[in-house]
Amino acid sequence: MINDYSEQLSIYIADGYEVEGRVKIDLAKNGITNIKNKDQLYKIVSFIVNDEPRLFHISGSVTRSTGTEDASVPYLKDSNGNIKEFYIRIGMRYDKYATYVDEMNTIEIRVKLVLDALGDTSKMSKPQIVRKAYEEYLAIVSYGMKSSAGDIRGSFLKPADEYYKLYKVVCEGYARSMLYLLQRLGFKAIYIEGAAFTTEKILHAWNKVELNGKWYNLDPTWDDSMDSFSPNSFKDEFLKSDSDFSAKHPEPQKDQYGRVIGYLSHGVQMPASANKSLTPSEYQ
Repeated sequence: MINDYSEQLSIYIADGYEVEGRVKIDLAKNGITNIKNKDQLYKIVSFIVNDEPRLFHISGSVTRSTGTEDASVPYLKDSNGNIKEFYIRIGMRYDKYATYVDEMNTIEIRVKLVLDALGDTSKMSKPQIVRKAYEEYLAIVSYGMKSSAGDIRGSFLKPADEYYKLYKVVCEGYARSMLYLLQRLGFKAIYIEGAAFTTEKILHAWNKVELNGKWYNLDPTWDDSMDSFSPNSFKDEFLKSDSDFSAKHPEPQKDQYGRVIGYLSHGVQMPASANKSLTPSEYQ
């Protein structure tokens, strides 16, 4: 849906606003019709910024319209009143499109290494494939801060420690990277932010994945070993039902202060989970 990057550097006029430095999303070209108002539009934007981990350079700050002065997502309509194209702000600018392409190519090489490490998945069940991907991913990352720790670059682009080839991410990076691996494996999965408990209520990120028609929670951050050089991972927060997950993750899509965020702020409900968590015998 995203046009050639050279067009991003142009100045568009949408709804009377200049939209320099934005990505153009062409709904009409992609056969998406009957989008007539900003509330509908912001639902689409919410899915783009939450469910497309490769667009780490896109700004995730998306607010609903509060009046005609709101130009956070400028758009153009056709003669029938349908929104035909709109523009998302670029949060991190690249001087050259080739730089972004080079980084994505490097990321894809690393992603392929993780996926190749799964081996022959044709004889594995879906839970077994997710378990194997979980383990292989958590073997290459560790918790830690750096400039790209909140997205897939922290996991796959450049190691924080060149000697040990150690990649560092925080919870957003864990969840966005796991989302992308699950997407590459053909699973339906989502990225979730919400209130979680450690010793206090904090803002945290995790995932949900659909297996055989049922949705399960997983938290790769809290299942990663605290030992930076350990390939071990836990399964305490893996393929859990909402009820088994809620003690530590009480409010998906609400921040630590109870404010609605993420999908819920744009009127999109989270899928309910399976009634029961999967047991180790079901994914080993």
